Amino acid sequence: MTQPQFKFSSIRLAMRCDFVIFPLDQSEFFAGLRDIGFTVFKDPPRGMPPGIVAAVAGQVARVDDMILDMDIDRQVIGLQGPSADPVIQRFGQVESLLNDRFGLNLAQNTRFYETIASYQLETGKEPIGTFNGLPGLEQLVGSFGTVLGRTVAPLSFRVCLAGKLPSDEEWLDMTIEPLMINPKMRYYVATTFRSPERENVIDFTRELQAKIPNVVSSLEGMSRHA
Repeated sequence: MTQPQFKFSSIRLAMRCDFVIFPLDQSEFFAGLRDIGFTVFKDPPRGMPPGIVAAVAGQVARVDDMILDMDIDRQVIGLQGPSADPVIQRFGQVESLLNDRFGLNLAQNTRFYETIASYQLETGKEPIGTFNGLPGLEQLVGSFGTVLGRTVAPLSFRVCLAGKLPSDEEWLDMTIEPLMINPKMRYYVATTFRSPERENVIDFTRELQAKIPNVVSSLEGMSRHA
């Protein structure tokens, strides 16, 4: 039996703050990022009057193989990298900087936390065959085929948090499908998890990669073709 092998992973951990006005001096924040080991891409414009915040949106700094992004208008700060544990560790350092140096008190002033993760993995089985062979969908797929005038088959599987909407602050969305440029060998898994509870998001982020092979294995176990 072939052990699942991850060929790609990307994890972005972010927070959305909830201030009336985001109380963050960007020059001081960027200086603080340098103090904890980040390389800042570009400083804010010089000569900004006190209390005036320049609009910043996009990637602003790097540390190791991770990228920090921020959107001042939306009060979002995120860190993206290939592995969950380093992202969680460095994200925690950014949180400490915001709390200790700027007094933001994130525990009281964060609207939600969010992780967006994507993975590619190979299991030794054919992903497109797995989905084409999922049972229990014959009637639905047959109806689609009748409308389209073609023989069609399932191609992906997507779930969400029951009873919630994509606009809710508590949200889970996972899609599993063949990687479109390599559908006979590789799965693509995309996941978004959002919650006002920081530790829920941190734990989910830390545990997600270990759970994905089990989710894929469940699909393969059900399929007639895998």
